[in-house]
Amino acid sequence: MLVVLGHIQSPLGSFIYSFHIPLFFFIGGIFVNPDNSVIEFFKKNARRVFVPYFIFGLLGLVVNAIKEVVLGRERQSVLDELVGLFWWMDIDHLQHYGFVLWFLPALFWARAFVFLLIKYMKINVILLLILVLVFSSYILESQILPLALDKGVVALPWVMAGYIFAKYKKNLLRNSIWKLLFFILGFLVIYSFDLLLPLDMARNSVDNIYLVFSCTSFLSYFLVFLFVNFNFLLQRYPFLTVFGIESMLVLVLHAYLNNVFHLIVEHYFNGEWYLKFLCTVAVLSLLIFIKGKYNENKIFSFVRKQT
Repeated sequence: MLVVLGHIQSPLGSFIYSFHIPLFFFIGGIFVNPDNSVIEFFKKNARRVFVPYFIFGLLGLVVNAIKEVVLGRERQSVLDELVGLFWWMDIDHLQHYGFVLWFLPALFWARAFVFLLIKYMKINVILLLILVLVFSSYILESQILPLALDKGVVALPWVMAGYIFAKYKKNLLRNSIWKLLFFILGFLVIYSFDLLLPLDMARNSVDNIYLVFSCTSFLSYFLVFLFVNFNFLLQRYPFLTVFGIESMLVLVLHAYLNNVFHLIVEHYFNGEWYLKFLCTVAVLSLLIFIKGKYNENKIFSFVRKQT
């Protein structure tokens, strides 16, 4: 929902962009299970990530080609687009709707690195996190790597933080007045000193990774804590749970819908951002409902809830 709202050019966009991708990687780290075998882990994660990445990336190429023909724009090099999709896997080499999925290969590599580090490096996880953070800061200054490997390394600290959170979740998720006071104090510090810095992880643009990591991990911890301890929100608004289950479908379709409703709302309703958001969510809800009716169809296997 934050991604959809952030991409709709809402007043909250800059705030959302300051933490939503780190939150995504943090959550991805929660579900890293080092008890799996190496083959099982890589097979399962590769299928979940690369199958939708390539399917919707190729769909993005087709849609972009149709758009260029219809609008009379100059055609992009098909070879360059395919190299960008299959080799570079980053936003600068994917100038079409497929670029929105750059974070999938980044998530795969970051989870893979955390999995291997935890499984084979028997050292304290906090020390390991510090080493990972230093290494990621070094990668930020280096060349762009193929297959989104550099993005995976940059995402590594947040995935590691998510894994550590899951490892100690019984204590970290326990509700108490002291924990609430801790969150209040943390927000006051972040707000008072304007510590949420702009970042663009898609282009390795992180001004101060140590500060950004600290603040965004704090916010990620808080949001997970909030939803676990106040799950009446999910019970009262079950569509949030449905959107979570169908997050892959939301991520790959919302960019197309945003563009459609941007044109409609700009033309007929003076460009009110909340109308774009509501229209996008309404159509996504309809598509999720339709998918639910045919969930066992093979065509939906790559965007199906997996356990």
